Parts: sequence; C-alpha cells; structure tokens
Amino acid sequence: MCNYLHGPRQGGMYYFRRGIPEHLRPIVGRREWFFSLKTKDRAEAKRRVLQIESPRYDALLQAAQDEYARQPQSATPLPASDPFAGMTLEEFEGWQQQDREQRWQLSAEDDRMEEAEAWAANLPTDHKAALLLREAEENLNRYRDRYRRRKRRDQQQEAAPSLSMPQSAPSQSVAVSLTGLFDDYVKTGRLTPAIAKEWRSGIDRFVTFVGHDDARCVTQSDVLRWRNHARDEPQRNGEPRSPQRINAGYLAPLRAAFKHGISEMLIKHDPAAAVPKLHEVKQAKTRDRQFTKEEQQIILNAALKTEGEEGGGPYRTLARRWIPWLCAYTGARVNEMTQLRAEDVQQIDGHWIIQITPDAGRVKSKTFRNVPIHEHLIAQGFLAMVEGQGPGPIFYDPEKGEANAERGQYKKAGERLAAWVRSIGVTDPGIMPNHAWRHTFTSRAMDAGIDERSADYIKGHASVGVSRRNYTHHSVGPLAEQMSLFPRYDLGEPEPA
Repeated sequence: MCNYLHGPRQGGMYYFRRGIPEHLRPIVGRREWFFSLKTKDRAEAKRRVLQIESPRYDALLQAAQDEYARQPQSATPLPASDPFAGMTLEEFEGWQQQDREQRWQLSAEDDRMEEAEAWAANLPTDHKAALLLREAEENLNRYRDRYRRRKRRDQQQEAAPSLSMPQSAPSQSVAVSLTGLFDDYVKTGRLTPAIAKEWRSGIDRFVTFVGHDDARCVTQSDVLRWRNHARDEPQRNGEPRSPQRINAGYLAPLRAAFKHGISEMLIKHDPAAAVPKLHEVKQAKTRDRQFTKEEQQIILNAALKTEGEEGGGPYRTLARRWIPWLCAYTGARVNEMTQLRAEDVQQIDGHWIIQITPDAGRVKSKTFRNVPIHEHLIAQGFLAMVEGQGPGPIFYDPEKGEANAERGQYKKAGERLAAWVRSIGVTDPGIMPNHAWRHTFTSRAMDAGIDERSADYIKGHASVGVSRRNYTHHSVGPLAEQMSLFPRYDLGEPEPA
C-alpha cells in the first residue's frame, strides 16, 4: 500500500504528501512535503512515489536531521508572519486558487513578498537549497514578477488622465445652477414650448422657495417640503391643488432637471427621485364623455345664433360661430381649429379639405393631415367665410398679443370658447366643453359605419402598431367618401336660412 499517494485532485493529477517532523520544520521550511506527480495514471503515480519522491524525501529529511544534530541552536525559527508556515495541503491549494483568480491586493502581495524574502535570508546558508526547491522558488519568483508588473501599471495609471470621470466634470466645490440644468434639458427638445414655459416657472418658484439656485445643495427634505407646500397652499380661488397638478407641475420639473444633470454627469445626487408623488384619486365616472343629444343641440344652435351678435370682436364671434361645428364634424382638438388659417383650407383632387399642420401651431402628432370638409359645413357657407377673411389666422387677431407664443392667441381662443359653452347651459362638470366633441365624433362615426382607420386619421388619433403608423397613407378621395357617410347633426328645430 502506498501511504503517501493522494488524489486525484483538481485537474485529475495525483499528489505525493508526507509530513515533516516538527523539530525539523524550521530547517526545511515546510510542515509537509507535497508535490504534484504530474500524472493521472495511478500506476505511474505509485511508481513515481516509490522511485522518485520517497527517496528525495528521505534524503532531504536525513540532511535536515544531520544539520539539527550539528547545530541545533542555529536553526532560526520561521517568522510568525510567514505565509507558508503551518499550511496544510488543502490550505495551500486554496491559496493557489485565490492567487490564480487575482484576489490578492497589491499591498498584501508587497507585504508577502518582503516577508518571504526575509524568511529566505534568515535561513542557514546550507539549507538555502531546500527552500528553493520547486514550488517555493516558483512562488517567490511569481511574487516578484507580479509585484513589478503591478507597480509599473500603477505608475502608468498615475501618469495618464483618469478614465473614470471626464476631465470636464465639475468640482463638487463649484455650484451647479438648477435653472441652468433645466434650460439644458429643454434644449434636448423633449418638451413642447408650452410645457417648457410652465415647468420653467415651477423651477423658478422652487428656487425662490429654497433660497438658492445650487442643484448640489438641494436635499430630499427640500423637495419634500416643496411638495407639501404646494399641497397645503390654497390657490387663488381658495381651493387646494389637485395631486395631479402637484405631480405634473411641481415635482415633474425637478425630476427632469436632476435626472438630466445625473445623465450628463454634472451632479452626483438626485434628491427628487426618492420623494414620492402624491396619490392621485381616480374620479368616479358618472356619465359618458361624449355630448348628449341635448347638449349637442344647445351648443350648435347657440353657435348658429352668434352671427348677428355684437361685442367681443369679430374674431371671437367667428370662433363661437364655426369652431363648435368644425370640431363636431372633424373630431379635431379645439386648438387645431382655433389656429386654422385661410390658406389651410384647400381643394385637392376636387375635394375641399382642411389641412391641419404644425405650420399653423401645435399639432400633438407633429404631423400634418388632410381632413375632408363635411358637406353640411359647406352648405352653411364655411368656404365663403374663409375666402372673405383673406390670408392668415381666421379665429384670432395676429396683431394682438404674441400669436406664436407658447400660450398664444389661438390657445386663449379655445379657453374663451370653453367658458362660453359653460355660459350657455352645458354645465355638467363631468363633461369637457371642447374635448367632448372628439368622443362625440368617434361614436357617431362608428354608428355610421365609417372605417376605423379613416376615423382615427381624420381626428388625428395615433394608429396602433408600426405598420399603421408609418406605412399607411390616406388619400383625400377615399377619406371624402368616408366623410360622406357621417350624418348631419339633428338640431331639434329648423335651421336658420
């Protein structure tokens, strides 16, 4: 039986293992004698143990014993910090695995190299050969080589610019303007001009609230106090702000600015990210979102009677007269109609259309569309009215105020129209006085059998799927045929001549 044969271990190789007597360990520099036999064949491993390793071990042990007998007092104990002292085979192999995976830090390797060299220097000269046998010598040399390589690498990294942070990154001792961060975010083009103006106002109010404009110094507590202040402070009408309003108008601008600063590596913390939004209570639905037949009749009949009215100016009168009818027969958003220009009313392939285009003002889809004009609008004299107005906006005065401003005249025209609808008797808070025409048009188009894709295109509703959105094109002729299916509105009384 071969008592000193062990394995196979990692890699399938067999090992020779035999202990060193305790009184000889300071001389040999080992607790055990163990080496790989460099074979996976058991018979060959046994041969090498008997013919090579055992004789070598016996010779080493005899030389150490002779030295111990001659000069026992000169045997220098191993340093207490010696990395190999007291190691078992399993411990040594564990160290080798860590070494292969580079888990040793440079400082630890430096210390171990110095300790190993000091240990080698303190051993008796006659026994230096025992220390430098096989793995011991290789380990020491590997320490030296790796130490030198890492030292050179660290010196090169110290000389080269750091890649972990751009050189343009601002020092944390330099203030970073919160309003500047937001202005940079606006330049990315992710906000409409109206939202950008509204959010910038919110940023300015926050800066006034905290008393400084340094994004670095804003804390989570500051943002939380700001949110609660907006919640508790009454509005001009004495009513509290809704959670939707606070989340969208007070927290959202801060979130956008800080998130942009983080992404551009201008700041290191986002105090708004951890501040929760206010819970938005979903309002109970008490009715359909489209106008009832009675509400349709109230608005459209009132619109017909505005032509002879005085006061409010000609543009306001035209808006009341035509915009409800235009929204009713197109399902368009109210501001897409209030920004309408005379040149947007065109004839294509023999069909009269309204071109809703970003050139006239904001279009949610940012894409133009040609909407056929319903025959009932033509019968009421819409084309003649447009021709009589001449080029330019039809429903607001471009000379009054900033027509192209973020909240320009066409937006104010829509707001005034909503107030007018409320004033004539459509007062149910569950219905939106302008937007409800989109729902009304959708329901009537479906009842009339109009193709869903055509109806979505006419009212400017986003199509579902890439194929519909990017590869579907609508010609005016087929759209006009679909529009001819849309029935006239029942006014409940004879129409004025």
